[in-house]
Amino acid sequence: MWQRLVNSAPLKDTAGNTVLDTNGKPKDQVADASGFAAGAMFSGGPVQVGGSFYTGTGLTLIVPIFNTPIFADAIGVLRKGQGFVGMASLTFGGTKIAGGAGVSQLKLTANDQTHLPFSQLVPPKQQLGASIGLYQTFFGQLTWALEYFRGQYTWYDFKDQTTGLTAQPKQGVNFINTGLTLVF
Repeated sequence: MWQRLVNSAPLKDTAGNTVLDTNGKPKDQVADASGFAAGAMFSGGPVQVGGSFYTGTGLTLIVPIFNTPIFADAIGVLRKGQGFVGMASLTFGGTKIAGGAGVSQLKLTANDQTHLPFSQLVPPKQQLGASIGLYQTFFGQLTWALEYFRGQYTWYDFKDQTTGLTAQPKQGVNFINTGLTLVF
């Protein structure tokens, strides 16, 4: 995928001055978001195995081309990102066990690396996720699911402007889900 992004505000240099084009007019802030993704799956008998990955610029960690402050650095340079996921399942009779794990990572720009230690907005460094599920089918139409998901989110380290202390933000989330699906 590829998408050209144009900001209505003029391009500024690292000192905050408006950048002019060869005609002396304010230069538009333009960035090209792009990315590549691929995946594969194998299914043979009771076993299914699959995986995928993506890499690109301006993709964020949530969805491609999502307009959030983590999309670009303070002067509009798009950040690079990448991610990987693997999944597998085993079915025997009416029972299926499935699981998977993946990671999404966001890379800092050259500007981030010089200014981030004092930034108020620290972008996430990576998201790790793992899940496992048990699915039991009854009467060919009713399926009960029990699932567990663990997410671990890590941000880049930064130095607090007021205290001078270095923070290493992390967050873990756990979900347990159960439910019934009726197919008719």
